[in-house]
Amino acid sequence: MIEKRYEKRVDLSYKIYLSVVKSIDEKEDDISYVARTLGQLVYNKFGKVVVGISENAKNSSKQSLTHDHFNNCQKVGEYLFKNPNLSKEEFADLIIESRKTIIVTKKENSELRNFQKFKNYGEGLKAYQEAKIEIHFF
Repeated sequence: MIEKRYEKRVDLSYKIYLSVVKSIDEKEDDISYVARTLGQLVYNKFGKVVVGISENAKNSSKQSLTHDHFNNCQKVGEYLFKNPNLSKEEFADLIIESRKTIIVTKKENSELRNFQKFKNYGEGLKAYQEAKIEIHFF
């Protein structure tokens, strides 16, 4: 369930989602650009929730750490386009899932990009497995 403080943002974001996915051309460039924009909307307006930390990050300096969204914003946006009829509840659930981050080292974050770009929404944890990054969930 989405926190009360985000309810108005969910309402507005859901309206934006409905209007955009129904009006965009099917051209790959348009979808890619708008998918990233929709994904960024989720990331920028709903914050993040830390759900785990990598083994390497546990013993690293704070300056060498970053938060990795294991559902990458491009993939969130693409999922929205592939599912243009999500209910408001399904949309809110997607936001909740998309807020989840794992603390990793900056080096791990760079390595993860190579694995995440080929994943569909919801397959983000596979990238950690393929990159051989051990995660400890809270």
